[in-house]
Amino acid sequence: MIDKVKVNRLKLLEMLKTNRTKHVDDFNKAVEDYRKSLLVDVSALWGQLEEHDLSYDQLAGLSLHFAVPQSHAGDYDIIIQMMEMSVDETIELDQANFQQYVMDNWSWKRLFTTMNGMYATKAMSLSS
Repeated sequence: MIDKVKVNRLKLLEMLKTNRTKHVDDFNKAVEDYRKSLLVDVSALWGQLEEHDLSYDQLAGLSLHFAVPQSHAGDYDIIIQMMEMSVDETIELDQANFQQYVMDNWSWKRLFTTMNGMYATKAMSLSS
């Protein structure tokens, strides 16, 4: 199994910029969907408050939890700047770096994708 690979710095830089652009687009869509999902949650809670004469215990049980979308553009910015400043023609990447920089599979990616999916699903219910 290969543990390290040498890659062309300029090709890597291009890939990092492409991945960053996609991440920013995904983040902006998540913010839009998040805003809509807030409307869904607040509207549902407002409906409960208007339709029912809730007891104190029922009121105490009501709450809203909003996980705000997180941008990781800064993670891309750091490595992009490193690649722009590097004087090397080739860059050696280990498996972890290759997964992040080339495959765009960062440690935060699964949670980012899951949360964005939750926002999108809830936002779709607003337009239904």
